[in-house]
Amino acid sequence: MNQRQLSPHGFSLIELLLVVAIVGILSAIILPNATPNTPEQLKGAAHALASDLDWARSLAVQYDSRYGVTFDVTRNRYVLEHTGTNTALETLPRLPTQTLSNPSDQYIVSLTDAPSMHVSTAQLLAAGIAGSLATTTASVEFGPLGETTSANETIIWLTAGKFSDRRYIAVTVNPITGLAWVGDVTAVLPTGVTNPDGAGSTPPNGSGT
Repeated sequence: MNQRQLSPHGFSLIELLLVVAIVGILSAIILPNATPNTPEQLKGAAHALASDLDWARSLAVQYDSRYGVTFDVTRNRYVLEHTGTNTALETLPRLPTQTLSNPSDQYIVSLTDAPSMHVSTAQLLAAGIAGSLATTTASVEFGPLGETTSANETIIWLTAGKFSDRRYIAVTVNPITGLAWVGDVTAVLPTGVTNPDGAGSTPPNGSGT
């Protein structure tokens, strides 16, 4: 009894085109849902910032010196560097995530250049001592015991999204312990900070989208 012979030629061109078309359709459906939304993006950026603040604190404790993080709101980046008097500590330990363009005495993180699948990247909104936030530059410095040189909390606000979809999140540094923690995502503009989208919260065409 003869059996059907399988074609030795593999897939036909039509079959390959069908596979490509199906993959394209599935990608169009799945990828938008896999893209991080604004709250998720903000949380990720905030936790990354908190981790870098903890690193600056640990360096200060480990080397019995001072390390600071400067927030450059205008350039949407922050810079970690040694601020103590021991010049031998100016060269920072290298991190796997550190780019080759970083100088040896600075760890620079640009939020604008951070890899993201989302069209809107997180940005620094304001930073400074509680009750006195700056929208240009501000800094926090850690001492040998992990404490900050400020008597009050340091707060760094991040934002993402636009207009009615804009959200905010704060990273707060305790002045005594130097520990940083991430707050909740909120739609409320922080007090004393100008709306990044302008005076109103709706697009120029007034559509609200």
